Amino acid sequence: MNSYYDITNPDISFDWLHEVLHMKQGGLIDEYCLECHNDFDRFYEKFLPEINEIDIESLEIVAFQVTSNDNGCADIKKHGLRNLQWVLSNETSLSRFLKQRGISFDIEKKLMHILGKEYDVDYEKYKDLDCITRRNGCLHKIGHKLFYDFQINAFLFCKDIYVVLEYKWYKLDMEIP
Repeated sequence: MNSYYDITNPDISFDWLHEVLHMKQGGLIDEYCLECHNDFDRFYEKFLPEINEIDIESLEIVAFQVTSNDNGCADIKKHGLRNLQWVLSNETSLSRFLKQRGISFDIEKKLMHILGKEYDVDYEKYKDLDCITRRNGCLHKIGHKLFYDFQINAFLFCKDIYVVLEYKWYKLDMEIP
């Protein structure tokens, strides 16, 4: 039976690592930084028995990013795969699309501009707010995407995407309508 390492977001990937390495939730950073002094080899040796228990022949990595474009992937061919911060800060199909609709970003200053109005999208300012307060505004979601979940975690081939899509946790959220 196959096991799946889901790296579609950082929290889920940490949960899996905690489980297979038999660690308490939140212990990964403590173990790596404090116990192993940021030394990967030391960390690897400490958890080698747990790592050896992983059947890599039946392990599949789940990672996906669904995107669309209007130029036959010309930006990817020209610039390569880039993270969201880079894409929004440079002349790309997505940044042009947004600018045509009056939306732009200043990633360095953590600002979003919509039709001349400026919005603070600094994720650090929103992440500790309670759930009700966050629900009343969407800036925390934008900040999360721009400053926490902006990276490209993987670019992998999937032999059968339909198997992956059968999981109950899968939910397709369109990023741009």
